[in-house]
Amino acid sequence: MLPAVLLLAGLFLLFHTTPGAPTAGKPITCEAGAFHIGEPASIDCNFRTNITASKRDISITWYTSEVDRGKDVLWCHWSVETKKHVCKIEMANYTFDGVFTEHLTIKIPAVTTEHGGWYKCFFIASDEIKAHPCELRLQAELISAKTGKNLLM
Repeated sequence: MLPAVLLLAGLFLLFHTTPGAPTAGKPITCEAGAFHIGEPASIDCNFRTNITASKRDISITWYTSEVDRGKDVLWCHWSVETKKHVCKIEMANYTFDGVFTEHLTIKIPAVTTEHGGWYKCFFIASDEIKAHPCELRLQAELISAKTGKNLLM
C-alpha cells in the first residue's frame, strides 16, 4: 500500500510543479502607452515564467472594446518536432523578433488609428479572463497651419 501512496504523491508533484508553469498570484501583464500617429510603438508582455520552458501556446490579442471578441495579433504554437515555438503574425503592421524569455515584445513600426485599443497576452487554453489587458492610446494632435507645430503639446 505504501508504494502506491508514494506513486500517487509523485504524480501529484509532477503535475503541480511543471517547469515554466505560471504561479498563483502572478498574473500575466502587458504594457503599451500613448503614441502619436506615425510613431513607432511596442506592446510588452510579461508572462512571469519562461515561455520556452512552459512549452505552451501563446497569443497576443487586440480588442477594440470590452465587448469585442478580439483578433489575434501574434499566435505562437509549441512544436514538439522542433522543440521551439513557431509564431505567426496574424495582423498587418506588427513585427516580432522571435525572442522569448519571461517577456515578449511585439512592435508597431508606425502607429495608425487601427492600432488603438486593448491588448492581452496569455497562454492559450488557460484562463484568458485573468490576463491583465493594456491599452495602446492614440495621442491627439492639433497642428498649427502657421507654424506646423503640435498645439496640444
